[in-house]
Amino acid sequence: MEFKPVELNSKKEIEEYLKYLNNYMCDYNFLCLYMWRNYYHYQYAIYDDYLFIKVFYKGKTYYQVPIGPDVIEGVRILLNEFKNVELICVGEEDLELLDKKYIIEYTTKEKWYDYLYDHDGLALLNGKKYKQKRNHVNGFKSMYSYDIFDIHNIDRERLKQFVINISTDENETAVYDKIATLDVIDNIDSLGTVGRVLVVNNHIIAFSIGIIYNNTLYVSIEKADKNYHGAYEMINNIMAISNDVKYINREDDLGDEGLRRSKKSYNPIEIIKKYKVKIEV
Repeated sequence: MEFKPVELNSKKEIEEYLKYLNNYMCDYNFLCLYMWRNYYHYQYAIYDDYLFIKVFYKGKTYYQVPIGPDVIEGVRILLNEFKNVELICVGEEDLELLDKKYIIEYTTKEKWYDYLYDHDGLALLNGKKYKQKRNHVNGFKSMYSYDIFDIHNIDRERLKQFVINISTDENETAVYDKIATLDVIDNIDSLGTVGRVLVVNNHIIAFSIGIIYNNTLYVSIEKADKNYHGAYEMINNIMAISNDVKYINREDDLGDEGLRRSKKSYNPIEIIKKYKVKIEV
């Protein structure tokens, strides 16, 4: 089994296997893999009609759940090749399957969880539970004269300069996120993404980038200028309205309490739990 780095030209090969996915996790979509490829040192292999994704993080090697016709068979192939493995991004359904077949140890953390939303909830903002978000959106509309653009029709350098201007955090993850976002902007046409840009007085004040598989929009990038009241709520709403899907995955919260509160305030229909699993053979 030969692994190779995830690169831009890996998209077609990897996406051929995403039809086998049985969950709504963000970790398997190509935009996420591409964006974080250097942070987690993603590599992949196609072997015996399965897609295997390897992760090297903080000195340890992990594997994501093999993607193919049968999860247990994919894990068997992986174990046959590498004996002892630790799987990450394991969903509850796959955890149950593994627990029946192998002796396993598993852990989970809230910061790993994805937030899954009903599309119509975020697009329409109807009802009492969306009152605060609706107020922010309506407040934005009353305060500013704005324009909305497809992200593919906006000058790349303008987008990149906006990212640089609003990126003030200097922690490791934030710095990498900025670099990765600039890279995505450079290659946006080749990545098969969707996105919208919010402009006020000819100034970019927010944008969002995601990718669609089956009936789900996976939002990997959302940036806004906090000086504009309601900008985050507005771009979130615009992104939902602009894409005809059933669900929206807004990824995890990275353990950031403020981000966690924000994601929960949008009333997710499911918080997708993820597990790290050590298999004994």
